[in-house]
Amino acid sequence: MNPSRQTEREKLEHCKKSPWSFFIRNRIISFIVVVGIITSGVISAYTIPKEAQPEVKIPMAVVATTLPGATPTDVEALLTKPVENKIAGLSDINKLSSSSGFNSSIVTVEFDADVEISDAINDLQKAADQAKSDLPDDVIGPEVIEISFSDFPIITFSLISDISPLDLSEIAETVKLELEGMSGVLKAPISGQVEKEIKIILDQAKLENLGMTILDISNIIKFSNFNLPAGAVNIDTSTYSIRFEGRITQVEELSKIVIAPDVLLGDIATVLLKTDKQSSLSRIAEAGGETRNAISISVYKTTGGNIIEVADKSKELVDQLKEDKLIPDGVDVIVASDNSFFIREDLNTLTTSGVQTFFIIIAILFLAIGLRQGLLASIAVPLTFLIALTLLQAQGQTLNSLTMFSLVISLGLLVDTAIVIMEGIHTNITEGYTVKEAAMISIETFRWPLITGTATTVFVFFPMLLLSGIIGQFMKTMPITISAALISSLFISLAIIPAIATKFIKADKFRAKTPKNTLSPLINWLKKKQEKRLNISIKSKWKRRGLILAPVVAFIASLMLPASGILGVEMFGNFGVDYFVIKIETPRGTVLEETEKVVTKVENLVYEIPELKNFVSVVGSNQSAALTDEGLSGAGTNLNSHVANITVNLTEKGTRKRASYDIAGDFRDKVKATITEGKITVVEIQGGPPSEAPVVVNVTGNDMDTLKEIAAEVKTKLETIEGTKNVSDNLSKGLNEFVYTLDRDKLAYHGLSGIQVAATIRGIVQETNATEITLNGEDIEVNLQYNTDDLSISNIENFQIPSPKGYSVPLKDIGSYSFEESLSSIQHKDEEKIATVTSEITTDANALLITEEIQNKMADYQVPNGFQITYGGDLENITGSFNELGQAMLIGILLIAMTLILQFNSIKQTLIILFTLPLGLIGVFPGLMLLGMDFSFSAFIGIVALAGVVVNNAIVLIDRMNKNRIEEEMSLEDAVLDGARSRLQPIILTTITTVLGMIPIAFADEFWRGISVSLAFGLSTSTMLTLVVTPSMYYAFERKKALKAGKTPRTPHTTPQEDLPMPEPEKTIFNVVEGDPVKKVQDSVNKNNGELPDIHSIQ
Repeated sequence: MNPSRQTEREKLEHCKKSPWSFFIRNRIISFIVVVGIITSGVISAYTIPKEAQPEVKIPMAVVATTLPGATPTDVEALLTKPVENKIAGLSDINKLSSSSGFNSSIVTVEFDADVEISDAINDLQKAADQAKSDLPDDVIGPEVIEISFSDFPIITFSLISDISPLDLSEIAETVKLELEGMSGVLKAPISGQVEKEIKIILDQAKLENLGMTILDISNIIKFSNFNLPAGAVNIDTSTYSIRFEGRITQVEELSKIVIAPDVLLGDIATVLLKTDKQSSLSRIAEAGGETRNAISISVYKTTGGNIIEVADKSKELVDQLKEDKLIPDGVDVIVASDNSFFIREDLNTLTTSGVQTFFIIIAILFLAIGLRQGLLASIAVPLTFLIALTLLQAQGQTLNSLTMFSLVISLGLLVDTAIVIMEGIHTNITEGYTVKEAAMISIETFRWPLITGTATTVFVFFPMLLLSGIIGQFMKTMPITISAALISSLFISLAIIPAIATKFIKADKFRAKTPKNTLSPLINWLKKKQEKRLNISIKSKWKRRGLILAPVVAFIASLMLPASGILGVEMFGNFGVDYFVIKIETPRGTVLEETEKVVTKVENLVYEIPELKNFVSVVGSNQSAALTDEGLSGAGTNLNSHVANITVNLTEKGTRKRASYDIAGDFRDKVKATITEGKITVVEIQGGPPSEAPVVVNVTGNDMDTLKEIAAEVKTKLETIEGTKNVSDNLSKGLNEFVYTLDRDKLAYHGLSGIQVAATIRGIVQETNATEITLNGEDIEVNLQYNTDDLSISNIENFQIPSPKGYSVPLKDIGSYSFEESLSSIQHKDEEKIATVTSEITTDANALLITEEIQNKMADYQVPNGFQITYGGDLENITGSFNELGQAMLIGILLIAMTLILQFNSIKQTLIILFTLPLGLIGVFPGLMLLGMDFSFSAFIGIVALAGVVVNNAIVLIDRMNKNRIEEEMSLEDAVLDGARSRLQPIILTTITTVLGMIPIAFADEFWRGISVSLAFGLSTSTMLTLVVTPSMYYAFERKKALKAGKTPRTPHTTPQEDLPMPEPEKTIFNVVEGDPVKKVQDSVNKNNGELPDIHSIQ
């Protein structure tokens, strides 16, 4: 016997003293740890914040500036450019863009991903403050607003009643204040309410006779509404402060303000308290019912708030307000939308999938190694999840759909380590070891392969944290969650499960009634096929090479599927939910009543949807435009009167046959054929984080007329491409303009300036806010306007402009006007004008192919000098995100390679293991094509996950072959055949559990189906090929080394047993003992006072 080989006694002693056996030796500590895991995990499950999607925290902000009455051209010149110039000098800016609209400028700043957002916002505010000195005196702002992509309403309540709109609005205000007082609620804005307003209508003729302007009146009112301290005075021995109380507290007081000697405001104006000011309309309708006017209250949560908790507490609060009669009888409150429903649905769906996967795993383990052992292996699942939840909460993570999906998808991965350990215990017990010894030997045998295998999987996921931008923020939850689950699983498998097994498995009963392996016929059949193929490979060099080269050819052929366009590529596809949104836009400047007429026509078509549950219409507001020029308004101007949106809620998925995107697609066609007024866009909900349209064409340059021409050409060509929908550009028509050109000579003659004239006319045509007074505790605006109901160009031309020389001159005497069309907004990117043409795509279309086609169509177009056409959308997102994901994957593979080199101390064997990576890809692309799916971002993530999983099988195989050659002194051929044969069952078991575990997930969530399909098909293909190709490559790589070492092709001993671990032949109990081996061993132990005798003495 080789003296270097350990005896069985030495091996057992080493295992017993190993720190890895600590929990087996101290079983009570194991159970205490389990109790701690359960306690902390359950607490975390209840207290961890829950939300629909991961919070996307991108360092982004906007600088908003308003100049009432200014056109987009004026805004660009007077507001946007000065602000951009100051901001462009800041460091750490990734992207700079802007939108100059009617009245308002919005400059959007995206900082570098690693910047500290609070510092960046402070620097941005300083730059905005510096720009203020370059702006007109009467601007509002600039205001710096940080953007949050998680800022969307959690739940929306609609109040419906036949009481007066003003009374209903006051009730809504009460509900709003109560909701905003709740913890976890950020804000609760109201839409559709009416407001009080004091309107002062000035008589133009009387004011002109006084030689005064509306600005003069505004200043007089402002200075008449004051409280002013006047200092302090000492009287006798006391000091008294003096304060003048001049605040206006009654509407009637306004009429008594002195405007000029013997002239009161009431003499030249009418003062009205209006109670019907309404900037937006809100209404709701059930399927088959009439629309009812409503006031809506949308509840937003704070960052990190629990979406389910906020929604539930909001409902409870509203119910309590009803009981307390703060919401009186006769006022109905309905939940118009509840976004917590989606997280509940996701949690329920993924929980159901997780339970299904769990029982599938138990069933497979029961068939393979018996019920008790299967249940013990399955303990890893709940314990791992509880540890993972504790770790996630400690890291400040939330429980969302991506977290849940990551946990469910890790189900099939995390049980692999438990299966290998239980398989080892099972084998060791059948070979005569006690349960404790079997557990210790199993840990000693498999700890490094399992640690290495887990490390490779973690390493391939972890670099996903390097992804940048919105995608990176969205996806970072996945590597954190899966890594936490896998590391937790490794701990449970190596520490807890063996200790528990020693308590619940009895060796005598186990050997007396060995669990029936139902999968034995399948396993034995596979072993025969495997051995036959390996024997052919070992005996024939050319067949061995062919066996290795064939997968290479198949891999290249598989890559050709997406490269040739046979397999489509997309970023995030549509997925079915229970609603879609209709956006309506009439020409800018359209009054609210006219926009409402278009909305009514659209509503009539909505009623015809068979799957309709209800719909909510909001006219004069567009939530999706909250941070665009459409979302900011100037004083006294309703800029949103031309926009509206309708949220169409559908019946639940299980009760209808059509998906929401199919219903929305049919509705889009019907609207296009029926309604010609305005721009109507039907928006289906897309998967993934916030993103732009799938197809985007950008045209940049400094001449707007040329930009319009190029954009029109792009739009025309794009509309001819099959699969496009909602083709639009950002050059929509704005308000028609009367452009006045002032004569500088005449201005000088009358002592006027252009600014004076413009400010005077603005006061005439634009409602002016004078002040704000408090009536009965309520702040009410006081606005001024002329009696201009019959306002016309002729009237404007005859307006009198007061001259400093003591007389007035009509506007027509100092200038002339022309009629021009204007844009609704002017966009900039990196301080350069940009026109953008976008298109959504139909469900059967591919954004990359459409982008490629529009590129081909524009290839012959002669782009003028100074202008450039670039392509974004999915092309840019896929290129950027796929490149980053590919880089992350390469980093993961590099980490895997380093880990393998450290374990095996062999570059050759590392390369053999890494060769399993392309073996997985052979099945991925054909699998996606077989199921009619495109290669999406989620499918790519599946490939990344696959890279960390497929190598595990090769690690276990090569580890066993190496041990056969070193510890068992087998020949190369025997080591290969035995290693492949003995590792086939655990490899097949782990693959079956992982693949079958993917099935419920694939059917549960359309968005993440790509990951499931990639893993299932890739792992299936890789496993079957690995069982043959990896041993063949091992033999080919190690053959020369074996021959140089003088090893014979095959040693004379018999083929080793199929199960693990392989005891040394001269000490194998069942090879030397006749009769009942267990009884003879026990008798010998009794004769030797409890000491284990030499095995050869037992005869």
